[in-house]
Amino acid sequence: MKEQLVSVIIPTYKRPDKLKRALESVLNQEYKTLEIIVVDDNGKNTLEQIATTNIVISLKDNRLRKIDHSSNKGGCAARNTGIKNASGSFIGFLDDDDEWQPSFISKVMHKFEKSSSNVGAIYTSLILKNHRYKLLQKVDVGLYNENVHDKIKSGWCPISTSLFVIKKECFEYAGLFDEKLKSFQDFDMWLRISKKFNFDYVDEELVVKNQFEGEQVSVNPDTRSRGLETLVDKWRKEYTEEEIQYLINKFSISIYENYILKYLIEKDKKTARSFFKNYLQISDNKRRKLVLCGTIIFGKWFYDLIMKINIKLKGNKISNF
Repeated sequence: MKEQLVSVIIPTYKRPDKLKRALESVLNQEYKTLEIIVVDDNGKNTLEQIATTNIVISLKDNRLRKIDHSSNKGGCAARNTGIKNASGSFIGFLDDDDEWQPSFISKVMHKFEKSSSNVGAIYTSLILKNHRYKLLQKVDVGLYNENVHDKIKSGWCPISTSLFVIKKECFEYAGLFDEKLKSFQDFDMWLRISKKFNFDYVDEELVVKNQFEGEQVSVNPDTRSRGLETLVDKWRKEYTEEEIQYLINKFSISIYENYILKYLIEKDKKTARSFFKNYLQISDNKRRKLVLCGTIIFGKWFYDLIMKINIKLKGNKISNF
């Protein structure tokens, strides 16, 4: 069967040092019928934009092109620019610090061939690559080959857009990423797409998320909190009050955790304790409660120590890292 064109969209901002690895992982795909669109969100004539341009030129591949934003517009706007300029019937998103295994697109497209016509999005499992400890960790993303709208309404959302290849017609139906949302943009998009299209998956770890020294897999809690408020306002009419409260509680758990850590770093134990009280009311994870309680008593170093131990216990150390 003739390969269909897949448009790969890579938004990039202040990561020229990471971008080349991501691009090479796309250029090395077994599936060759690709166009690769780098959306440079660094801003006109910035050092990062110049460095990004040089990287794209150095790779010398006619499937690769670059679109510049005159100023920083954010991840949603960058993805939307890519979608608007995509020629393929299928669109894949790759964050500029992630990587795809060489068989990622070929296995996803093979799955599309075998799936029913109402499947609009296919995703894969992933591994987290911790460069500090030289460990790989499998991440449970939840695997569903069905209509997932109700699951998303209940708070399920795969960890990254880098896991997905999506039919372009999904965006023709659902619209573009909501640039008013400063957080939960992917959740909002999957919620819209799943109203009409089913999801499917490839049960293999075909995406690598890199975690470097000093980086945390957390997001600014203020941004997350404002994003949750905007999301709830947007979808309130399609939820019952009970469903809305459940969703708020589910997402607030991680937001409160980040607030607790934020205020402990700022040495404001009083505010950290107030968020911990709220956290206790909505979380049923006894282990996390104990860890956060110990962190409030002993300090942020206690949390870091527990996380290091957890990573080493769960990670699979590999040779030739």
